[in-house]
Amino acid sequence: YQSSLDTVYLHRHLGDKESESTKLNQTIHECMTEIKSDLSTGKLSYLIKLAVTSMVRLHDLGLTNEAHSLFHELQSSSGNWKKFNFVAEASSTVTTVANATALFCNKDEARELCLFAYSLTDGNRGVGFGGNAACEALVELSQIGYVDEAVTLANSLKSMEVRLRALCGIYSKGRRLDSLHEVLNRYTKAEDAAKACWWLKFDMPGGETW
Repeated sequence: YQSSLDTVYLHRHLGDKESESTKLNQTIHECMTEIKSDLSTGKLSYLIKLAVTSMVRLHDLGLTNEAHSLFHELQSSSGNWKKFNFVAEASSTVTTVANATALFCNKDEARELCLFAYSLTDGNRGVGFGGNAACEALVELSQIGYVDEAVTLANSLKSMEVRLRALCGIYSKGRRLDSLHEVLNRYTKAEDAAKACWWLKFDMPGGETW
């Protein structure tokens, strides 16, 4: 599946829309076939994330109706999105699904998924995978229009590093540069501020686009 995604990215950079959409459809159908055949597969989280990401890209290419139809087909075959096993991995996947839900369905349903993704990281919100997953869920929550709620939850995080990272993500994606500058000034060490900027640019989903 990674090789399939690499080929999609190659077509994207070459500006070959038709080839890219063909490869995206192939990737989506391969994922959905495996998902439908075994909902208990250990790769379920990865397969759903790859399929949904590919559907969003189809939408970006202008194939809105096709992407919308495929997402609802996946949604009906997968049933309850809340059937994941690994906390941080599940949170990241549900956050990805929330992004697509806001695009293809409605923001209220997407909000519930963001809050569910955030709840999955309960007890594992320190620095590391769990903390990053919590940040991703809150950043996505802010992106679909619930900025104040996302900021409130971010400020309640016990880990100062994760709290500041979440706030940086919320403000950077929302282009609230004054607020971002204020948060970055809270860091007492330049190294920690640099790590936060690295996460914003290279590790945060969508960070490579700004």
